[in-house]
Amino acid sequence: MEDIRRIADSITADFYYPQTHYLAVVGLDNHIKELMNQNNTYAKYVKDMKLIDTSGPFYFDENTLNKPANIPKGYLRATFIDLKNGVVEVLTTNKYYEIIDGKMSELKERA
Repeated sequence: MEDIRRIADSITADFYYPQTHYLAVVGLDNHIKELMNQNNTYAKYVKDMKLIDTSGPFYFDENTLNKPANIPKGYLRATFIDLKNGVVEVLTTNKYYEIIDGKMSELKERA
């Protein structure tokens, strides 16, 4: 069995036990990786623009129904307060849709 000895930190001169210190760093590293994996939200493909009813990133292409006529493909950011009310922004443009009581507005442009 190996003795557990404390070692002085070269910068602060505080003492610590190497194995305990190692486990704390490894545990913190794993915890940070788990948090980062939980926050990765990938854009979901939209088959029909009128079916968006949740917040999050989305993307559309030339096969998507009810998409803006002059934009062949692109990315969207949806922000909803409930299933029937929200805003869908067409990223990299000044255009957006408002969803009010479950009905999507015509494409609008910020002034």
